[in-house]
Amino acid sequence: MTIILGIDPGSRLCGYGLISARGNKLDYLASGVIKMGASPFPERLHTIFTDISDIIEEFAPAAAAIEDVFMGKNASSALKLGQARGAAIVACTRYDLPVAEYSPRRVKQALVGKGQAEKKPGTANGKIIARTCQCAGRGCCRRLGHCNLSRHY
Repeated sequence: MTIILGIDPGSRLCGYGLISARGNKLDYLASGVIKMGASPFPERLHTIFTDISDIIEEFAPAAAAIEDVFMGKNASSALKLGQARGAAIVACTRYDLPVAEYSPRRVKQALVGKGQAEKKPGTANGKIIARTCQCAGRGCCRRLGHCNLSRHY
């Protein structure tokens, strides 16, 4: 059995999901959102680091997967996202977890078969992940999709 942690980073909300993989069988373990709100930015980074560290200590995953940064229209947002990713990655490396990085397009492609799909589990793989892992809530399937990609690569 291999436990994989998937992380969908953000500077105000940081999602996570955990699956257990045994061959082709996936079991949902946990998922949630770390909420930082409007606290000062350095405190938000600290919260990401400590909460991801706590999750790693509780579930002892063998690997982690995190969404890569994409550049939209707002450079400031991309920089903050990069710093949030950094806080999560440092938490993982603190526990010697290998960290795989996947683009948002790659995760969507793995879930629904095309990289420019909507962010909902609308087709085949998204439904399989949702049903298999019993995920609920906004972004949950994407976080678990990160885990599933790491399981295959």
